Amino acid sequence: MYFCNPFSDECVDVLNEAVAYHLHVSHVYLEMAFSFVVDKKMPTFAQFFEREAETRRTLADQYLKQLCKRKSSIYPPFYTKPQMSEIDTPVKAIMIGQELEAALRGILEHLKRIAIKDRETDLGNFLKPLLAAQKKNDDYLKFQLNYQQREERRKKLKTDHRKPTSSGRRVSKPEDIDSERPSTSSSGIVWIPKIIDSKRPSSTFSSGKIWIPEIIHSERPSASLGGRF
Repeated sequence: MYFCNPFSDECVDVLNEAVAYHLHVSHVYLEMAFSFVVDKKMPTFAQFFEREAETRRTLADQYLKQLCKRKSSIYPPFYTKPQMSEIDTPVKAIMIGQELEAALRGILEHLKRIAIKDRETDLGNFLKPLLAAQKKNDDYLKFQLNYQQREERRKKLKTDHRKPTSSGRRVSKPEDIDSERPSTSSSGIVWIPKIIDSKRPSSTFSSGKIWIPEIIHSERPSASLGGRF
């Protein structure tokens, strides 16, 4: 019978690799998902990791059934998890997810090529929807990465704006600075400084130096006059 014939050695190797990597991704996704829970709430990208963790475990079981059905050897390799303590931001988590998905896609595409070469029609049909789902996952993670990167930039700009300078004053926004605007007295009267041409050079002076007028605040209202000229 067809199902009593084992897969080729190459196909068995990659099927075992698929089993191991699906379980590896499942473990990493589950840990990342719950590391971002705040006040019993899980953000959207973490919910994706939680769902995919369950999906990967289910698929690993299906690959094992494929091997058992064809009486093939089962020897999944071991994969080392990344340093989970270093995955402390949504952007880092999503980038790890992209790396895992890319590696998984490579395994599935390799398995598909073997299935075509060995004329394993059932295995090829089994892989088609998985590769289609893989593309959706890639697109979703790309979207989430762009969103989380924008959020990080927005938070950084907000933090920088609130950060005090060395003098202890808040950094002003550009619109807060208007050096050309004249001051206004308490009475609402605009004070315009008076310019005295006491330092203007004579017509016989030809040193080429720039003349800077002296500004005397002779018309600034005093407090004793109630803000009037």
